[in-house]
Amino acid sequence: MLEAIKLAEEGAGFTSPNPMVGAIITKQEKGKIKIIGKGYHKKFGHPHAEIEAIRNATEDLQGATMYVNLEPCCHTDKTPPCTKEIIKSGIKEIFVGLKDPNPLVAGKGIIELEKANIRVHTGILEKECQKLNEIFIKWITKHQPFILLKTVCTLDGKIALQKDTKTTLVSEASWQKVHKLRQFYEAILVGIDTVLIDDPKLTCRLNKKQIHHPKRIILDSNLRIPLTAALLKEPGQTIICCTSKADIDKKIKLAKLNNVQVLEISQNSAGKIDLNELIKTLAGKNIGSIMIEGGGTINSAFLNTGLIDKINLIYSPKISGISTAPSVFADQIPNQIKFKDIQTVMCDEDLWWEGYLK
Repeated sequence: MLEAIKLAEEGAGFTSPNPMVGAIITKQEKGKIKIIGKGYHKKFGHPHAEIEAIRNATEDLQGATMYVNLEPCCHTDKTPPCTKEIIKSGIKEIFVGLKDPNPLVAGKGIIELEKANIRVHTGILEKECQKLNEIFIKWITKHQPFILLKTVCTLDGKIALQKDTKTTLVSEASWQKVHKLRQFYEAILVGIDTVLIDDPKLTCRLNKKQIHHPKRIILDSNLRIPLTAALLKEPGQTIICCTSKADIDKKIKLAKLNNVQVLEISQNSAGKIDLNELIKTLAGKNIGSIMIEGGGTINSAFLNTGLIDKINLIYSPKISGISTAPSVFADQIPNQIKFKDIQTVMCDEDLWWEGYLK
């Protein structure tokens, strides 16, 4: 199952709104188990993992065993039902990591396989399988985007060593990990201050053949973004969100640029973009996952709205020592926020802290 999960991750960034799925087929011969087929869901609309594994099999599948991290589908959508092909293949036993939360499946695939006298085992590494597809699970059950807040900071909680200055805090290993993380998300969101200070590209820069560049979402109430900003020249779509206060001429100029869309969102009581309306609007555009890489003001605003699902704090072994340097959270958080399923891991010299909001 671990192998199936690892295989499923190869589809990161390309399967949405479908889940990431990997499948392994094994056969026992002379008391030894060997892998005879592998496959993963490569892209939305392409064959599912189970079908890929069946097609890639090097031997006859009669009496074989399949391991798959998500329940095989039993309905026709972009592709035919996987259950039908599994039954025809001669596979006699299946280990399933997680039941599919999609109401069109939701256990029906397992029932269909069992009726065909295939032995089905469920809940294998279930927690790991849930985490792999946490984005898909939220989208298919609530039609709301999964939102990750990711930020880098010093040991004293500063996101830069001094105010209004571009700062690189992470190690090369963490930089690579951040870009791998971007593969999993449909959009990256930042505030206009991040654009003005850092002039980021907000692309996924990995050394691999197929790269998924997330959409770039910029919160810019007054459209202060320069027409020369680096991210406006990068591949993929940029969505700039403003309010009715924004200059109409600037809006027209931006809308004329390639792959740029300007969205006008209502203001909240503070005269800033209403984040709840923003997320509903983005959900309406089928953006199922957002990775926030903004500054302290954006971080605080999202946390205060209760829209965040998960936080990744990357602690760099540095101390700013400057009280006026920007902090992870710029504004007061009125309510105590608690976390669950906390994990920490070292990445070179950096400490990655992860927690889900309760």
